[in-house]
Amino acid sequence: RTCIPPCGVPMSGHHRARGRMRLTFVFLSFAWPCHPSVAIAQNEFSCGLPGAVPQERRRNVTIDGSSVAFGMTVLDWASARVLAHMVAFLATEVIGLNTHMALVTPTSEVALTALAGCTTSLAAGCKMSAVPEVHAVVETWEVRDEFWKQLTATVGDKLPKNMGEVGYMGVETLFVAGSIVAEAIDAEGLPLDYYRSYNISWNAPQRYFSKLSDLGGNEGLLACKNTRFHWSSYAQVYLNQSGDTGGTEVVAGETVYKCEGGSS
Repeated sequence: RTCIPPCGVPMSGHHRARGRMRLTFVFLSFAWPCHPSVAIAQNEFSCGLPGAVPQERRRNVTIDGSSVAFGMTVLDWASARVLAHMVAFLATEVIGLNTHMALVTPTSEVALTALAGCTTSLAAGCKMSAVPEVHAVVETWEVRDEFWKQLTATVGDKLPKNMGEVGYMGVETLFVAGSIVAEAIDAEGLPLDYYRSYNISWNAPQRYFSKLSDLGGNEGLLACKNTRFHWSSYAQVYLNQSGDTGGTEVVAGETVYKCEGGSS
């Protein structure tokens, strides 16, 4: 996900992953500029565009023979929320659709599952909605190949359509909170914004961070195979740049991160 502006101190010398963000709709795309600057009520979108379609002339969309308001799922980070609200403004005032934010989702995979018409997760069997409430999502990021294959097999011709890139690049990187950096500097002059400070043969940077045991065990955590720790493309880049064979392993012929308690 994207953090704009940076919510901490970037780690110098650390790998950064660039991602192309997608504009994903079932059937519509938009390309008008607008600067949203007013508060948004759930079913009211207005940014004062000249010639906007008046409320009494706005219409629903027809999905599988049913007339419904145009619904968007909003990904839960700043840039995605801004873009989603811009699209909602334009769908309402320029195209003249009744528009609402149907759902807020934490990840691209959850958003795409909802966009395909599922009211439950793929793991829970993807209970399909008779009339989908979600018709568009913007700024989706890369998803796992395994997820896309499973979604395709589950929903068939209801698979969301990729409408192309949103027009800007996103950068995903690690950061360390400024308060932690300041604490380490004040305590022992240890610069935690420099990647070589994390060599535990020389330093003990772990004293400034929580331990896995502080989380209270694995209850409530996703299985390793359902996280980015099993994205081979990520782990291979990490291994190539760090040489950390102790932090990675090969599972089913692919390089993945080594997980606490095993890779399952």
